[in-house]
Amino acid sequence: MENTWLKLDNAAKLYPAKVRADDTCVYRVYASLKEAVQPELLYRSVCDLKPRFPTFYVKLRNGFFWNHYEPNEQDLIVSRENGDICALMDGHGNHGYLFAVRYDQRRISLEAFHALGDGYAALQFLNALVYRYLTLAGHRIDPMNRVATVDQRPSAAEMEDSYTRYYTGAQKRAADACLAYQIRGTAFLSPAECGVVHGRMETPRLLDAAHRYRTTITKYLTALLVQSIWLAGAENPEVRRLPICINVPVDMRKRLPSQTLRNFSLFFTARISVMDSLLPMPEIIACLDREFETNADIEALRRLLNANVSVEKNPLITWMPLAVKQIMIGAVAAAISNRHLTSSLSNLGELVLPDGMAPLIDHYGVIPPLGTDIPVIATALSSCGQTEITFVRKIIETDVERFFFKGLVRDGVEVTLTTNRPE
Repeated sequence: MENTWLKLDNAAKLYPAKVRADDTCVYRVYASLKEAVQPELLYRSVCDLKPRFPTFYVKLRNGFFWNHYEPNEQDLIVSRENGDICALMDGHGNHGYLFAVRYDQRRISLEAFHALGDGYAALQFLNALVYRYLTLAGHRIDPMNRVATVDQRPSAAEMEDSYTRYYTGAQKRAADACLAYQIRGTAFLSPAECGVVHGRMETPRLLDAAHRYRTTITKYLTALLVQSIWLAGAENPEVRRLPICINVPVDMRKRLPSQTLRNFSLFFTARISVMDSLLPMPEIIACLDREFETNADIEALRRLLNANVSVEKNPLITWMPLAVKQIMIGAVAAAISNRHLTSSLSNLGELVLPDGMAPLIDHYGVIPPLGTDIPVIATALSSCGQTEITFVRKIIETDVERFFFKGLVRDGVEVTLTTNRPE
């Protein structure tokens, strides 16, 4: 995309419209190394990757009808972490870039505005950055086709809008208007403030726990989240009146042949019907089996993709001025989040590293974007034989996290907890 401009993909068009001080649409992926970070080598690594990841090194521009990207030729900034987490991307302070690279002792972090790409895309970028850094630090590592390297040229497939590629215009999805139970709590004083709790465990132990329930890690963790939300809200009569609805992202690269390094995730809602009393884990998992079978099969996801893209292609929307579009999209997104979702859980699966790289890494992790509309959400990422589950919240209370990690320990999974706040 040298000397040209690039359209935002279908999902990316949402984020500039919904971003605000308490919903930054910024997430963090990070790698904890086994050696101290050398800032000058990290800066060189970020500069070296620019030709390899052209869709990251851009600036956002406003057109009359839609936003678009242009190549960003400004100098990059690499800075030490300052305690802020997933803060609003200041295009002026960050030289117009929509991502920021930070470091702290042995940690390298990438914070990205969601319009750039989803978690998969960011992890590919971060992994390439860490690989380049380690090689500049003197480590000889065979990439084994598991990591992007600076000597490769970006492919057209990596830059495509896969939503548009797989849009067929058929089988549009009906709107889902079900109200969901809402987690209540005491909001932090500052809209930029959040609580983060990381729980790290051995992946084989987590897999054993899921297998004892004859389910997958994703369904097991979703069931634990449902159980924890109910227990945390047991004194709230609404928990016995409204269903618990969990937003579950799906990486569509695992369902359709795509190599894009932009957004290509879809989100479906796993709904657990109203519970007068807490269901045991096997029954919650059985409910989730039905929800996943109905909403996460490829035909249902194709209908969802078609529904999302058809909005963009509606002539009324297409020719609407950008300023009006952003007001409308932001209002609709806020209404949907407020009414129809309880929480969200994203399992990014296992990040497979080159054999020579894995011994140099302690673990990878993800801090998801969070707004006040959904005050508690979670992510999971596995690497180097460990899984890190991260909760982010916009409320002071930690009841959901406490019940969740107690449930893991109950099922034989030892957990090491860290937090950004004295809990």
